[in-house]
Amino acid sequence: MTRAALVAALLSCLSCRSDFELVVGAPDGGDDLAVIVDCAPNGELCSASAACCSGHCIGGRCATAVSCGAEGETCARPADCCSFLCGENATGALVCRNPDGCLSSGQPCANAGACCSLFCDPTAHACAPGACTSNGAACTSAFECCGANCANSKCATPGATCRVAGEICGNANECCSGTCPPATPKSHCALLSGCRVEGETCSRGQDCCTGRCQATGTSVSSCQKLGTCTVVGELCAADGDCCSGACVTDGAVKRCALVPGCRTAGERCAVAANCCSGACTAGGDGVLRCQTMGCRKAGERCMKSSECCAGGDTACRAGISAALRCLDAPDTSCRPNGSACAVPDQCCSHRCLPDATGVLGCHGECAPVGSPCTASSDCCVGFCGGHPGRTVCLRPASADGGVSTCAGPGEACDPAGSLCCAGTLCQTVAAGGTFCVTAIQ
Repeated sequence: MTRAALVAALLSCLSCRSDFELVVGAPDGGDDLAVIVDCAPNGELCSASAACCSGHCIGGRCATAVSCGAEGETCARPADCCSFLCGENATGALVCRNPDGCLSSGQPCANAGACCSLFCDPTAHACAPGACTSNGAACTSAFECCGANCANSKCATPGATCRVAGEICGNANECCSGTCPPATPKSHCALLSGCRVEGETCSRGQDCCTGRCQATGTSVSSCQKLGTCTVVGELCAADGDCCSGACVTDGAVKRCALVPGCRTAGERCAVAANCCSGACTAGGDGVLRCQTMGCRKAGERCMKSSECCAGGDTACRAGISAALRCLDAPDTSCRPNGSACAVPDQCCSHRCLPDATGVLGCHGECAPVGSPCTASSDCCVGFCGGHPGRTVCLRPASADGGVSTCAGPGEACDPAGSLCCAGTLCQTVAAGGTFCVTAIQ
């Protein structure tokens, strides 16, 4: 990649957090990007902001001076959040979210199932360390119950046919999550990370993998099934169950997973650009899903080549994602960076990444933390998560269980596995060491 291409790529990154000017270039004026940058990392003495990798000289020393939102704080884009996940809360407002799909201690809650701890303090109405009360045990408030239902002074089922997270279980098949870890004195159904699977309690559609959160039989809302194929995040037994064609092991269970490129028919979406067919419409359940439109376009799942718009005897075949998808003819020339694409198979770089609006294009580099993605294989590090159609690369949780954040401008980094914030590059500096450097023209 040339220096001009680098600058263009950085300018296109909508999640950059800084607005200062620091141009990275080769000492001899060439286009070689393997250069030593003459800037000072955070903590070093400085007399001007331009001397700092972070672009900020505060009190005579280089400093990040860039803040990010904690869980629960309002946001407008992924880069506003330390977690890089900006999503809706129970009221529909955009706030910084925990990538695990649950609320940390201290966050306001409407039921126990919303909390990572599975305990919503009935007095403070906030998540706290503890344990919810199982079905059949005494209760005074619905906040105490795992199923958010206190009837006749006893916790009752929320109407689901499976046991929700926190309930006492004897085996995994009893749990909505399909997970009943052995414990003493009793085992309890576990809460899966990310979106909530069918049967778990919910506050709104975005909590659920299916996008459907409705009350059935009681006043308690739970995640409901969608028709046809199984969407990403839901439990599965085989690849054929999933709209994406990928059923992968996630901890102790198997769940439908994201595949790179456009979304196949039946998968959830946010805009038309997410879908291989170019059609993202809501059905009778009100959930936006990709729809088929005549013959199957590049990226769609298929069973035989005659279903594909491209035609030919080899149009339907396994590609980079391993699932059977409609693809271009094997002898078709690959597309250069900047070209439109539907699947990574079409790109010379084998990277077909979305921009902030969901439009896919061939890219030469992997997606950094905080940047849009279609599957975890798109990301330099971490994994691809968030709301359907608006997924971004997220860092894994930190070793202590907290939400990890990216390394800010001026902070140390590892070139082999850079965790620099989106809009920065991991560079060697003149004084020695490698640090995240922002380069904006």
